[in-house]
Amino acid sequence: MPWLKGIIFGVFTWLMMMVTFMPLAGAGFFGAKVDISTHIGLLLLNLIFGAVLGVTYGLLGVVAPVRRAASLAGETVSVTEAERLRLSSPGYSFNDDLPSSSPSGRTVAIILGSFVGFIVFVVLVMEFRSTHGF
Repeated sequence: MPWLKGIIFGVFTWLMMMVTFMPLAGAGFFGAKVDISTHIGLLLLNLIFGAVLGVTYGLLGVVAPVRRAASLAGETVSVTEAERLRLSSPGYSFNDDLPSSSPSGRTVAIILGSFVGFIVFVVLVMEFRSTHGF
C-alpha cells in the first residue's frame, strides 16, 4: 500500500532529522533540549508528509502508468518497428567491462559506513563545540 510506504518514509525522515538537524540547530542530540510536544508535533508532520507523498506516488502510478517496450508471446513485430528498436539502441553498454552494473555489497557497506561516520562526526562536533572552543 503506497500510503503505508509513505508513513514508513516519514518515520525515517523524522529519525534523520532528530539525529542530524536537531543538533545542528542547537537543540541537542535527538532534541534533548526541547520538550516532548515538539517531538510529537514533528513526528506528526513527518507522518503526514510521508502519507501524502505515498498517496501521490500511488495515484501517479494509476494516472500515468509506466509503459514497457515488450511484445506479447506470439505477437509478431513489424519490420519497421524492429528496425526502429534496433537503431534506437546503441548495441553496447558503458558497463560492458564490469561483471555487473550494480555495486557490490562491500561497496554499499563502505558508502553507508562513511555516511554514518560523517553524521556521527557532525553530531559530536556540534555537541562538544563549546568545550573545544569552536
